[in-house]
Amino acid sequence: MKLKYAPLLGLAVVACLASNASATTLTVGMGSDSSFVILESPNVGLRTYEVFYDFDASNPLGTDDLLITIGSEDPTIMFNLMGDPANPSLESIEFNGVTEGGPFALGAPFWGLWVAGGQNGFDPDDFSPAPVPIPSETWTSGAGFAEPFRIVEPGSSEALLFGTVFAPPTFDPVPEPSSAFLLGAGSLLIIARRKRLVK
Repeated sequence: MKLKYAPLLGLAVVACLASNASATTLTVGMGSDSSFVILESPNVGLRTYEVFYDFDASNPLGTDDLLITIGSEDPTIMFNLMGDPANPSLESIEFNGVTEGGPFALGAPFWGLWVAGGQNGFDPDDFSPAPVPIPSETWTSGAGFAEPFRIVEPGSSEALLFGTVFAPPTFDPVPEPSSAFLLGAGSLLIIARRKRLVK
Protein backbone atom coordinates (compact mmCIF):
# COMPACT_ATOMS: atom_id res chain seq x y z
CA MET A 1 0.00 0.00 0.00
CA LYS A 2 2.87 2.40 0.73
CA LEU A 3 4.06 2.09 -2.90
CA LYS A 4 0.73 3.23 -4.32
CA TYR A 5 2.07 6.52 -5.74
CA ALA A 6 5.72 5.53 -6.12
CA PRO A 7 5.50 4.78 -9.88
CA LEU A 8 3.96 8.15 -10.57
CA LEU A 9 6.60 9.87 -8.45
CA GLY A 10 9.40 8.03 -10.26
CA LEU A 11 8.02 8.96 -13.68
CA ALA A 12 7.52 12.57 -12.56
CA VAL A 13 11.17 12.77 -11.49
CA VAL A 14 12.33 11.44 -14.88
CA ALA A 15 10.04 13.86 -16.74
CA CYS A 16 11.25 16.75 -14.59
CA LEU A 17 14.90 15.94 -15.27
CA ALA A 18 14.27 15.53 -18.97
CA SER A 19 12.65 18.96 -19.20
CA ASN A 20 14.73 20.60 -16.47
CA ALA A 21 16.51 23.31 -18.42
CA SER A 22 13.63 24.41 -20.62
CA ALA A 23 10.52 23.18 -22.33
CA THR A 24 12.23 22.86 -25.72
CA THR A 25 15.66 21.51 -26.58
CA LEU A 26 16.93 22.35 -30.05
CA THR A 27 19.25 19.83 -31.70
CA VAL A 28 22.25 20.92 -33.79
CA GLY A 29 25.43 19.33 -35.14
CA MET A 30 26.25 15.77 -36.12
CA GLY A 31 27.97 12.89 -34.37
CA SER A 32 27.50 10.15 -31.81
CA ASP A 33 28.22 12.29 -28.70
CA SER A 34 26.49 15.38 -27.37
CA SER A 35 26.71 18.19 -24.83
CA PHE A 36 24.19 20.83 -23.78
CA VAL A 37 24.31 24.62 -24.03
CA ILE A 38 21.73 26.52 -21.97
CA LEU A 39 21.17 30.25 -22.50
CA GLU A 40 19.24 32.52 -20.14
CA SER A 41 18.62 36.25 -20.52
CA PRO A 42 15.71 38.71 -20.73
CA ASN A 43 15.81 38.63 -24.55
CA VAL A 44 16.66 34.96 -25.18
CA GLY A 45 14.56 33.64 -22.29
CA LEU A 46 15.56 30.09 -21.34
CA ARG A 47 16.84 28.17 -24.38
CA THR A 48 18.58 24.79 -24.53
CA TYR A 49 20.63 23.29 -27.35
CA GLU A 50 21.86 19.72 -27.56
CA VAL A 51 25.00 19.88 -29.71
CA PHE A 52 26.10 16.63 -31.38
CA TYR A 53 29.73 15.89 -32.29
CA ASP A 54 32.24 13.02 -32.33
CA PHE A 55 34.38 13.20 -29.19
CA ASP A 56 38.13 12.94 -29.78
CA ALA A 57 40.28 13.13 -26.62
CA SER A 58 43.34 14.03 -28.71
CA ASN A 59 41.51 17.00 -30.28
CA PRO A 60 38.89 18.13 -27.73
CA LEU A 61 36.30 20.86 -28.16
CA GLY A 62 35.73 23.97 -26.06
CA THR A 63 32.55 25.92 -25.35
CA ASP A 64 33.44 28.21 -28.27
CA ASP A 65 33.23 25.24 -30.66
CA LEU A 66 29.71 24.43 -29.44
CA LEU A 67 28.67 28.08 -29.90
CA ILE A 68 30.08 28.11 -33.45
CA THR A 69 28.04 24.98 -34.27
CA ILE A 70 24.86 26.54 -32.84
CA GLY A 71 25.44 29.82 -34.70
CA SER A 72 26.03 28.03 -38.00
CA GLU A 73 22.76 26.06 -37.77
CA ASP A 74 20.35 28.42 -35.99
CA PRO A 75 19.73 31.57 -38.08
CA THR A 76 18.03 33.34 -35.15
CA ILE A 77 21.19 33.59 -33.03
CA MET A 78 24.73 34.94 -33.34
CA PHE A 79 27.56 34.75 -30.78
CA ASN A 80 30.20 37.49 -30.71
CA LEU A 81 33.43 36.18 -29.20
CA MET A 82 36.26 38.61 -28.43
CA GLY A 83 39.81 38.62 -27.16
CA ASP A 84 42.55 36.07 -27.55
CA PRO A 85 41.47 33.36 -30.05
CA ALA A 86 43.24 30.82 -27.81
CA ASN A 87 40.83 31.67 -25.00
CA PRO A 88 38.14 34.14 -26.08
CA SER A 89 35.31 35.52 -23.98
CA LEU A 90 31.72 36.08 -25.02
CA GLU A 91 31.06 39.77 -25.65
CA SER A 92 27.45 39.60 -26.82
CA ILE A 93 24.65 37.43 -28.18
CA GLU A 94 22.30 38.65 -30.89
CA PHE A 95 18.96 36.82 -30.81
CA ASN A 96 16.12 37.67 -33.22
CA GLY A 97 17.80 40.99 -34.04
CA VAL A 98 18.29 42.11 -30.42
CA THR A 99 21.84 42.29 -29.00
CA GLU A 100 22.58 41.65 -25.33
CA GLY A 101 26.05 42.52 -24.08
CA GLY A 102 28.80 44.62 -25.54
CA PRO A 103 32.25 45.94 -24.69
CA PHE A 104 33.09 45.28 -21.05
CA ALA A 105 32.26 48.08 -18.63
CA LEU A 106 32.22 47.99 -14.83
CA GLY A 107 28.68 47.44 -13.56
CA ALA A 108 27.32 46.63 -17.02
CA PRO A 109 25.51 43.31 -17.65
CA PHE A 110 27.71 40.56 -19.07
CA TRP A 111 27.49 36.91 -20.12
CA GLY A 112 28.69 34.59 -17.34
CA LEU A 113 29.76 31.02 -18.08
CA TRP A 114 28.96 28.06 -15.80
CA VAL A 115 29.93 24.49 -16.67
CA ALA A 116 29.18 20.97 -15.49
CA GLY A 117 31.08 17.86 -16.55
CA GLY A 118 34.12 17.80 -18.78
CA GLN A 119 37.25 19.63 -17.63
CA ASN A 120 37.77 23.21 -16.53
CA GLY A 121 40.42 25.39 -15.02
CA PHE A 122 43.70 27.22 -15.08
CA ASP A 123 46.61 27.75 -12.72
CA PRO A 124 45.95 31.15 -11.06
CA ASP A 125 49.65 31.61 -10.26
CA ASP A 126 50.77 31.82 -13.87
CA PHE A 127 47.42 31.79 -15.74
CA SER A 128 48.42 28.68 -17.64
CA PRO A 129 45.83 26.05 -18.53
CA ALA A 130 45.60 23.23 -16.02
CA PRO A 131 42.17 21.68 -16.66
CA VAL A 132 40.87 19.13 -14.19
CA PRO A 133 37.69 17.00 -14.29
CA ILE A 134 34.68 18.68 -12.70
CA PRO A 135 31.40 17.19 -11.43
CA SER A 136 28.53 16.88 -13.89
CA GLU A 137 25.79 17.25 -11.24
CA THR A 138 26.62 20.81 -10.12
CA TRP A 139 27.71 24.06 -11.77
CA THR A 140 31.29 25.37 -11.63
CA SER A 141 32.22 28.89 -12.72
CA GLY A 142 33.78 28.65 -16.18
CA ALA A 143 37.48 29.42 -16.43
CA GLY A 144 37.38 29.98 -20.18
CA PHE A 145 35.53 29.32 -23.41
CA ALA A 146 38.21 27.46 -25.37
CA GLU A 147 40.23 24.28 -24.99
CA PRO A 148 42.50 23.83 -22.98
CA PHE A 149 40.87 26.20 -20.45
CA ARG A 150 37.55 24.42 -21.08
CA ILE A 151 37.32 20.86 -22.40
CA VAL A 152 33.88 19.64 -23.41
CA GLU A 153 33.18 15.94 -22.93
CA PRO A 154 30.08 13.87 -23.80
CA GLY A 155 27.18 14.74 -21.52
CA SER A 156 28.71 17.98 -20.24
CA SER A 157 26.64 21.19 -19.92
CA GLU A 158 27.45 24.86 -20.52
CA ALA A 159 25.18 27.58 -19.05
CA LEU A 160 25.42 31.17 -20.28
CA LEU A 161 23.61 33.70 -18.08
CA PHE A 162 23.26 37.40 -18.85
CA GLY A 163 23.22 39.82 -15.91
CA THR A 164 25.23 41.92 -13.50
CA VAL A 165 25.62 39.33 -10.72
CA PHE A 166 27.99 36.41 -11.22
CA ALA A 167 25.70 33.87 -9.55
CA PRO A 168 25.21 30.21 -10.55
CA PRO A 169 22.15 29.15 -12.54
CA THR A 170 18.98 28.48 -10.58
CA PHE A 171 18.36 25.33 -12.65
CA ASP A 172 20.28 22.05 -12.52
CA PRO A 173 22.62 20.85 -15.29
CA VAL A 174 21.00 18.63 -17.90
CA PRO A 175 21.44 15.07 -16.60
CA GLU A 176 23.81 12.80 -18.45
CA PRO A 177 21.96 10.17 -20.51
CA SER A 178 23.24 7.46 -18.16
CA SER A 179 21.72 9.24 -15.14
CA ALA A 180 18.37 9.64 -16.85
CA PHE A 181 18.49 5.99 -17.90
CA LEU A 182 19.15 4.85 -14.33
CA LEU A 183 16.22 6.91 -13.04
CA GLY A 184 13.97 5.48 -15.74
CA ALA A 185 15.10 1.94 -14.97
CA GLY A 186 14.50 2.53 -11.26
CA SER A 187 10.96 3.71 -12.00
CA LEU A 188 10.26 0.59 -14.05
CA LEU A 189 11.51 -1.60 -11.20
CA ILE A 190 9.17 0.18 -8.78
CA ILE A 191 6.25 -0.37 -11.16
CA ALA A 192 7.12 -4.07 -11.57
CA ARG A 193 7.45 -4.52 -7.80
CA ARG A 194 4.14 -2.79 -7.19
CA LYS A 195 2.40 -5.08 -9.68
CA ARG A 196 3.77 -8.12 -7.84
CA LEU A 197 2.58 -6.76 -4.48
CA VAL A 198 -0.90 -6.02 -5.83
CA LYS A 199 -1.40 -9.61 -7.08
